[in-house]
Amino acid sequence: MPGTPKRKAWLAKIRDTGGWAAVLEKRAAGATWGVLAAEIGCSRTFFRFMMNNGSEKLKEAIALANQEYAEHLAEESLEIVDAEMTTREEIDQAKLRAAHRRWLAGVYDREKFGDPKDQPASAPLSIGALHIQALIQAAPRSLPQADGDGTPRQLSSGPSVPAKNEQPASPVSE
Repeated sequence: MPGTPKRKAWLAKIRDTGGWAAVLEKRAAGATWGVLAAEIGCSRTFFRFMMNNGSEKLKEAIALANQEYAEHLAEESLEIVDAEMTTREEIDQAKLRAAHRRWLAGVYDREKFGDPKDQPASAPLSIGALHIQALIQAAPRSLPQADGDGTPRQLSSGPSVPAKNEQPASPVSE
């Protein structure tokens, strides 16, 4: 297989630098997956592939490292907000940087920093309220003016209502 020599070399480099434990410690300290892959000399895709196809212990260690990284990001966003800023531009930029780090912390540790999933997305739906709202929207904006005899004029849109003395039209049968 043509990819095997590179793979063996990358795995040997991981072993030489302290193994997966050292890699995950660097991750927990704030190193991104891309930086860690660059240190080993492999692509980020290969690096993630190796970690995703690892043992259950490795996956648990990765989850723990991601949680530590999320806490690191949250602390970093707090430091950004606490820094002294003098201009409005610096404040806006700090706000964006802190918000992005909070979002990333929520991605890496949903339970602690992410949006809660048990809250409903919107208010409960009421069919009755929707029906009333539709009737209000369909109602004419103003009442028609009455004729001389006191009966209201017919509306130009909508179904016609038969007059008092008039019989409704019978259905046409074929």
